[in-house]
Amino acid sequence: MLSDKLQALEPQINELLPKIQNITTTLKKQSVSFHEVAISDPLLIEENKTLEKLKTINHKLEVKVMQQASQLRQLEKQLQEEKKKHIRSNQLLAKSEARLQSIVRNAFDLIIVLEADMRVQYQSPAIEQILGYKPEDRIGKLFGELIHPDDLAAVKSYLDNLLEQFEPHQTIEFRKRHANNSWVYLEAIGSNCLHDSSVGGIIINLRDITEKKQHLKKVLTTNIDINQFRETEAKVSQLEFRDRKFSQIICEFGYDFTVLSDGVFVCEWMTEAFTSIAGYTLQELKSLGWLHFNLIHPDDEQIVWQQIQSCSSSCSEESEYRIITKNGEVRWLRDYKQIIWDEEQNCVTRVYGICQDITECKRYQVALRETERTLQRFIKVASLAIIGIDVKGKVTLWNPAAEKLFGWMLPEVEGNRLSIIPEEHKENFYALFQSSLQGEVHNGVKLHLKKKDELLFESYYSTVPMRDAAGKIIGTMYVFSQVVEEPFWVRYLRCPTLRV
Repeated sequence: MLSDKLQALEPQINELLPKIQNITTTLKKQSVSFHEVAISDPLLIEENKTLEKLKTINHKLEVKVMQQASQLRQLEKQLQEEKKKHIRSNQLLAKSEARLQSIVRNAFDLIIVLEADMRVQYQSPAIEQILGYKPEDRIGKLFGELIHPDDLAAVKSYLDNLLEQFEPHQTIEFRKRHANNSWVYLEAIGSNCLHDSSVGGIIINLRDITEKKQHLKKVLTTNIDINQFRETEAKVSQLEFRDRKFSQIICEFGYDFTVLSDGVFVCEWMTEAFTSIAGYTLQELKSLGWLHFNLIHPDDEQIVWQQIQSCSSSCSEESEYRIITKNGEVRWLRDYKQIIWDEEQNCVTRVYGICQDITECKRYQVALRETERTLQRFIKVASLAIIGIDVKGKVTLWNPAAEKLFGWMLPEVEGNRLSIIPEEHKENFYALFQSSLQGEVHNGVKLHLKKKDELLFESYYSTVPMRDAAGKIIGTMYVFSQVVEEPFWVRYLRCPTLRV
């Protein structure tokens, strides 16, 4: 059937072929004509060249745009991947922080972070359960403020050692005051993380061991039999009696005062040595107060008050003042006190320390000064030449008799080495001088000396070490006497052989 259709169309095809050939010929002729016109017209030639260049440039731009678009797609893809990773990391970090906060918030142990100056930078919520304070109440406060006075020195030493070490330190036990004024036993271990930028402080982990201490005490109490209990009780009574007697005879007493908002000092604790020094009982002290009755000498009371009131932060102070005892005697005390400043209340809230009775020391100092003045007067009016030289051999003392004997005045020789020793005798003189600095005393040593006018004469001298208040040798004192030849008639009467 296909062949039949082709045979039917063949006459039509034969009619169209001449027409197609004519059209083709005509198009060829027109193309040739256009080409000739293009070749012959310079403007068209330039436009063609420009178009070719533009096509080339356009092609290059298209290639670059495609390349940059590909790079942008790659960067966008990487950015999306990084964004997904960042989101996942933030989610993990937030989850980890939430988990850590939950652990810290629900932990039974107390975590405290301290600054290098031992002020609280952070403390976990467990402080409210263990010590009864809000976490924000103790921020910025000194760590040692609430520690029992008997444990404070050990804790301070522990923290000082912790500042020098970056590895976790051994544990320490101490007592700290609860908000209800009871004492809580704590076990702590510290780690110095000041070098860690993520922490920047000293981490202290504390655990309440009060029940453990009480249980241990109970176990020890229930496990001993009655004989051991009585024996232990007797030993404790002996120790208490000894401590009480020791506290009564020593010249120092410890104290701990709470300062109320109206400035009243409330005695929390005082050793019995206070009674032997001041004459007042502890009950009288608690009822009368510390700075509010006639205990401190009127001339010194203002000094003590100013020292406390001038404080604007927690600090240690040392002072000396007089007290008037119950029987009217005046005694001197040296007070080593620790003043606790409360930043929130903006005032002093506690004062504790140790007072030492220095009355005898003061009396000794007065007697020593009087003895020194007497000695100075004696040296000044003495008829013998007295010279003092320090460990470097320089003159520190030159009395009027020495001025008269040697001819030099004090301003001429003070601070200089001795000029009275002839050159040939210096070696022997300074050898004895060195032995004097070791504490050796020399009596009646004969020596040739010279005066300011270079006149030589014989003299005897004795030495004694000069000491400071601590007993250390700081020089040597010399006492010189000139040898005076006896007149002939004296020797004549004393020696019969001269009469012949």
